[in-house]
Amino acid sequence: MWRLTRLPVSRHRAVKRRLSAPPRDSPFPPEVEKELNTPIVFESHPKTVKYGTLGLTTVLTVWAVMILDFGEKDHCFTPLRRWFHKQRDTLWAPAPEEVEMLKKIESDLKLGGPAGEGKL
Repeated sequence: MWRLTRLPVSRHRAVKRRLSAPPRDSPFPPEVEKELNTPIVFESHPKTVKYGTLGLTTVLTVWAVMILDFGEKDHCFTPLRRWFHKQRDTLWAPAPEEVEMLKKIESDLKLGGPAGEGKL
């Protein structure tokens, strides 16, 4: 009535044999082999190393794009660098109110006014 058909076993074994790793002949016992394969530095902190590498790579990339000197010729980062330097200059430049305040303090110091009667 019902007949079960079998898949060719040799084909399955060939695929399995092809995908498996070849046997290794090691001159060391398994416990020594395991110890030799463990990392020496950062043995239990792979995430720390991964995130540290990611952070360092990001910082170095931003530094290379924004600050590193490529010479006087224009290059692919020139528009981005112009924008960055403009933003940096506006960030560190004093506001107009601060400039007025500094001029007033300077004039008071020169005239010997309330800021210490001309003495520092």
